[in-house]
This record gives sequence, C-alpha cells and structure tokens, in this order.
Amino acid sequence: MTTEERLEMLERELARTKKRTRWLLAGTILVLVGGIVLCGKSAGTSEAQAQPAGGAVKEVRANEFIVVDENGKTRAAMGVMKGGPALDFYDTEDKKTWSAP
Repeated sequence: MTTEERLEMLERELARTKKRTRWLLAGTILVLVGGIVLCGKSAGTSEAQAQPAGGAVKEVRANEFIVVDENGKTRAAMGVMKGGPALDFYDTEDKKTWSAP
C-alpha cells in the first residue's frame, strides 16, 4: 500500500468520523432539550398539585427557610444549623441583628 493510498483511506475514515460525530452531537442536543422541556412541564404540574383547592398546604418540609426582601436581600433565616434549630434576623446591610440558637 502506497503512502497516497493510506492517506486517502485515512481521509475517508476522518470524513466518516466527522459525520458520525455531528450526528451524535445533534442527537445529544435533542435529548437534552427534550429533557429540559419535560422537566419544565413536570415542575409546573407538581406546583399546581402542591396547592390544594382551599389554598392551605397541609405540610411543608425543608432544612432551611430564607426570607428575602423585594431587593433579594436575606432578612431572616430559620433552619437546622450546626446540629440544632436556629432563627436569624438580618438588617439591610446583611448583618445578623438577632439570633436564637
């Protein structure tokens, strides 16, 4: 086999590999977009199901609750921190003003 024949064979193989890679990339993007769409639809469904007809939720469970003001600054936090329950309040400069262990 001559060098030119080997080079032609390698070029054909490279072209096939590039084409296969493009198809794999397109398929991966399609699967990711589909997954995102399905997650968005299921998130909307679960939010609607979480709100009962009367408006009151029977039970909420979380490790921490954070209350923020209209500017997105933390104003209060309640949760289990360092092994025990905690309740913290913050001023407008995000400094802790009061804490209950």
